[in-house]
Amino acid sequence: MSEYRVVIGDKQDVETFEYIVDRTKTGETIYSASYTGEDEVEYDFVPAEYTQLKRIDLKFTKPKNLNFLNSLPPQLEILNAGANDLYGQTIPAITVTHSSLKILRLYNNGLTGEIPNLSRFPNLEEFALGAQRWGAWTSSQNGWNRVLKERHSVASNSGEFTLVSDFDVPDTLKKVLIKHNKMNATTINNILIALDNAGASNGTLDIRGGQMATPTGDGDTAKASLVTKGWTIQS
Repeated sequence: MSEYRVVIGDKQDVETFEYIVDRTKTGETIYSASYTGEDEVEYDFVPAEYTQLKRIDLKFTKPKNLNFLNSLPPQLEILNAGANDLYGQTIPAITVTHSSLKILRLYNNGLTGEIPNLSRFPNLEEFALGAQRWGAWTSSQNGWNRVLKERHSVASNSGEFTLVSDFDVPDTLKKVLIKHNKMNATTINNILIALDNAGASNGTLDIRGGQMATPTGDGDTAKASLVTKGWTIQS
């Protein structure tokens, strides 16, 4: 099957993607900007219009929000919407089931609020939500986090997460990267319990840094159980 790559940005009109003639072709949508933020564009992205896309990569852009998580192309396997300026925004509740998605990356966006029910993605293998807090970055350091910290000053109200009341994970999820955020013990415990209950083995959970609480009680028990199943837990 031939690849059909849609490049947005980089001297092309990105407002509505109207320059795409055939939206049913297979391929990926990418954006070729730099981490400096100089190439950002702000746009409404309606990925469901591209019915055969398998990969979408929107790093260093500025989608207006993440509402498109409920209207993904049916064949989509990889969505990388990390490293965007979504400062202070939340992840929408996932209200539809998307069976094809395997990788969901929302890191380095300045998000906050509730982590949605990941079982809406029944074949999800990787979930990345790390580094939404930028307080530790200094003027001597480079990178996207520095750009966002300088743009928004101290990011004290980003990166604080709880879970939706029906939070769950699929049994395919084996890579969970949520370091450098702020999560209390209840949130950390419930993530560990959900992963343990799902039953996957040989996974990776990264809960280091930021203001990530130490698991307690049933969460600590679930952590030990995951380790016996071959999980690497970085905390």
